[in-house]
Amino acid sequence: MIHPRLSALLLLPLLSTAAPAATANEPDPPSLAEAMLPADGPVIDGWLEASYNDFAGNFAVGRNRIRVGGEFNDYGYVISMAYDDASSSVGLRDAYATAEYGSIGWTFGQFRAPTTSSHLITESHQFFMDRTGFGGGGLRQTGLMAAGSFDSFGWAFAVMDDEGAPLDPNDDDEDVHARVTFDVIGSARRDCEGSYDSLGTTNLSLAAALDSGGSGDTTYIEGTWSNGPFWAHAELVDAETGSPMTLSATYMISTLYEVGARSEDPDDGGDATTTLAVSRYVSGHDCKWTLQLDDGDDYDSDGSEDQRISVGFLVSF
Repeated sequence: MIHPRLSALLLLPLLSTAAPAATANEPDPPSLAEAMLPADGPVIDGWLEASYNDFAGNFAVGRNRIRVGGEFNDYGYVISMAYDDASSSVGLRDAYATAEYGSIGWTFGQFRAPTTSSHLITESHQFFMDRTGFGGGGLRQTGLMAAGSFDSFGWAFAVMDDEGAPLDPNDDDEDVHARVTFDVIGSARRDCEGSYDSLGTTNLSLAAALDSGGSGDTTYIEGTWSNGPFWAHAELVDAETGSPMTLSATYMISTLYEVGARSEDPDDGGDATTTLAVSRYVSGHDCKWTLQLDDGDDYDSDGSEDQRISVGFLVSF
């Protein structure tokens, strides 16, 4: 028979080795910094387009962006940078915070004002290699925006710094932007230009927007229609300096190829421009080739025709 005290002494070495093992299997308590971090970390994405322009006769960096964004409960943030090939510089594009309150989405910071579709569409999702320039041309302003939707209606209202006003250190005017959309058939309010993401559906959407500020009042009216492989868009701008108009249309030849044409009339004494383009989709708008011809109505001073052929390869990540 083994004495009880002797048994306890024999078990001491086993207990001394088992205790650290049990402690090692338990997770460490979270630090205060870890407890304050959102469940999902920031997401980094963007796109890059390598291009060639025969008018300038050189290779260049086309559409590009590096974007960081994230969410925490009903709050979010977006910061993006882009390289400008003309000035060989990197600049800030988006820098804003978002929030949801009372069924309304709020945006505060630097972002694109709610005007035209061609101004608001994501750069990498354009069918054509460049914007029309009407409605802001993708430029950002700083301010506060509220937006929401109800059934077939969508709306957005923003108060922003008037970047278009004359440069005056004493000028503190603000721009007021308002935009409403209505889906007549289906939903044509998409963040893509062309018919690639609307195949097999029929959609018709109308939109109107107002820009009022120190630089004058401008009204925008547009309509977007898609039916199967066809897509068409009309945009009319009523400004104090003229009434520019844009007509665009595309057709999906197959799931790999899409062709399109665009006509821009600035109505300010400038040249009207016709643009023809074809896209070869490798993986939708995330990876694609684009060949584009821009043809002006007049001739340059040296007698050559005002034409430009561009080719670009865009990859998103």
